[in-house]
Amino acid sequence: MKIAQLIAPVHALGPGDRLCIWTQGCHRRCYNCISPEFQDADLPEVPVQSIAKIIMEIAKRENLTRITISGGDPFEQADELEKLLIHIRCYFNDILVYTGFTLEEIKNKVCGDAGLRVLELIDVLIDGPYIEDRNFEGCVLRGSDNQKIHYLNKALCKDYKEYINKGRKMETFSHDGNIVFVGIRNKEKQE
Repeated sequence: MKIAQLIAPVHALGPGDRLCIWTQGCHRRCYNCISPEFQDADLPEVPVQSIAKIIMEIAKRENLTRITISGGDPFEQADELEKLLIHIRCYFNDILVYTGFTLEEIKNKVCGDAGLRVLELIDVLIDGPYIEDRNFEGCVLRGSDNQKIHYLNKALCKDYKEYINKGRKMETFSHDGNIVFVGIRNKEKQE
């Protein structure tokens, strides 16, 4: 699996203390993408078991039971994503995944059978491509209002709705000597 980055604890991409993972590779190349550095799929693959071990070590050390998986696009690696989720599902009670594919596309097997099985292993899906002209501050957890939040685990609706009512958040981290911004940014104002 191609993983670009792991950061924890994060509070800007879902309720509670979260471990966040960004996959490497996305063919969409949405205009003004928040993570253009994760679009090229040029990283070497890491065995899923190794990634799962690292995730579990971080989660146990930080006492994290919530995880966000973004990218790139995790569903472009649906087979590996499924394997990863099988390894870690028992530990996390809230798994949020972002994708540029729509739920309908995934259900129509555009990501293969593995994409369908991934839906059974996650709690919340945020779907759809990012559209810069539809980026409004009220789209908490989403980059643009065409993207939809699908609560596959209805028991988490209350937590997410409370989180959404607080508005967008951004966080900064120091990672490999660089400053990393995490969260959903507002559209750049045109002058």
